[in-house]
Amino acid sequence: MNKVAVFLDDDRIVIKSPFKLKDKIKKIPGATWDPTRKAWTVAATVFGAKAVDVNLAMMSIAFDLDAGVEALATADLITANSIREVQDTLPGPSNVRTVPMKHQVRGFNMIKTLDACCLAWDMGTGKTKAVVDYVGTVLPELVLIACPSAIVRVWPKEFRKHTRSDISVTALRDGSTKKRASLMKNTIARIDGGRPAVFVVNYEALSRKELQEAVIGIPWDLVVLDESHRIKAPGGKISTFFKRLGKKVPKRVILSGTPMPHSPLDIYAQYRFLDPSIFGTSFTAFKAQFAVEQDCRDFKKVVAFKNLDELNERFYMIADRVTTEEVLPDLPELLPPVIREGELSKEESRVYRELEEEFIADVQSGIVTASNALTRLLRLAQITSGFTMTEDERRVDLGDSKIKLLSDLLEDIPEDDPVVVVCRFRRDVEQVASFLAGKDRETFKLYGGTDEFDEWKECNAANKSLVFQIQSGKEGLDMTETRFMIYYSIGFSLGDYRQSVKRSHRKGQTRAVTPIYLMMRSNTRATVDHKIINSIEQKGNLIESILTMFQDGDNDD
Repeated sequence: MNKVAVFLDDDRIVIKSPFKLKDKIKKIPGATWDPTRKAWTVAATVFGAKAVDVNLAMMSIAFDLDAGVEALATADLITANSIREVQDTLPGPSNVRTVPMKHQVRGFNMIKTLDACCLAWDMGTGKTKAVVDYVGTVLPELVLIACPSAIVRVWPKEFRKHTRSDISVTALRDGSTKKRASLMKNTIARIDGGRPAVFVVNYEALSRKELQEAVIGIPWDLVVLDESHRIKAPGGKISTFFKRLGKKVPKRVILSGTPMPHSPLDIYAQYRFLDPSIFGTSFTAFKAQFAVEQDCRDFKKVVAFKNLDELNERFYMIADRVTTEEVLPDLPELLPPVIREGELSKEESRVYRELEEEFIADVQSGIVTASNALTRLLRLAQITSGFTMTEDERRVDLGDSKIKLLSDLLEDIPEDDPVVVVCRFRRDVEQVASFLAGKDRETFKLYGGTDEFDEWKECNAANKSLVFQIQSGKEGLDMTETRFMIYYSIGFSLGDYRQSVKRSHRKGQTRAVTPIYLMMRSNTRATVDHKIINSIEQKGNLIESILTMFQDGDNDD
């Protein structure tokens, strides 16, 4: 065979080539080996065809395209604007209990007409309803919804709320993964033909082998990843599992208000599940195309990003973006953050500066060390909260400067106003909750294995307080009772921060929301608290510039 033959076969572009070219062919974005066809194949999409055409030409390989592939390769790429124009003209869902908004009709039609799509809608704009409307109207037989633990219990309520269709919804949230796998199989066996069966399971459970094996063996009609940024790590267990599952499922949907919580690179693994032809199957190649790296000793560090207009164009081939402001123009504004600064005590400041400068510090009951920069940042953040951990993992309390700063802040907040305090560390949750309870506030906690959120919601006390660990309470929870989100301690995660803000600033809120940062200084100098806030703001500016590129384009037309 002198030439490579490229032709359409069902939903794949088939590449027949000599064995000697295998190392070149497999570098085409999205190319996978099909042992049945004994050929390399790529998804039959516009971008898949363009990727084959362009890459074969760049590698100086002689090839013939059949008419179908040539038509795809020369077609115009789907843009965010054209997706909206087409989907907005299609009819809405049936069997609904609640009338969908315009963007929800568009989301329903995207799921209905595309094999893979991303609803990058802000929290509170109704992503869940678009999925429920699709399932309730089209009635696919088997549906899997993966989501964070805190949202597993939300999905069955959403189905009852939004659709009139008779649908079996099973929340796989209790028992071992082996028992959950057994429940799923037994439920499927009992379901009457024609009645959709929906299973909702958390990501952590899906990282276990027993459940993975059960899920991979079921012929799902639709798989939905809610808060899909949870699979953003390309080499992670759960991410590689969905890479496998995505190849077997005819319809795939991801939902996330923060699809790029840390950087543009976060989108790769999510799109690998959706459509690997868009960004390819090599994270190394993807990073080389969109990131600028710098050598740092024995590793490479991403220092900047490039080709973001191309990344944006590819992202919106199958994505729709909806912001809270666009959909809910009457939502009270999110006010600029209020910054409250305090001074570390002498002991806190001494330990902070020793660790910052020497990577080691003496405390009363031991030695505090930081073996690397990341550990040092963690220890410094703990110190600004008034404690640290010794080499033998014993906690040492250093002072209460930040609690005093919180106490001072509460003097400026009406006593009958509920507040939510966000913490990074479990020790902070415990300390803050104890302090607030001592102020005669009805106080509830959400962290680790403690979940008092429902009690907080049901409490009628005007001055009730909720203290939650930011990793536990960022998704699926409605905190619209409060207009004050107090950030006692947080990490560098932009996604965690944004999700936590949206818990209060969302549909149902009637008052302007004020985020408040508590930041400590050491001998009047800035600490890691300032570094964290600056990092989050910089990441936020970068992500917003990417996600709003197509909207800026709208303004130019």
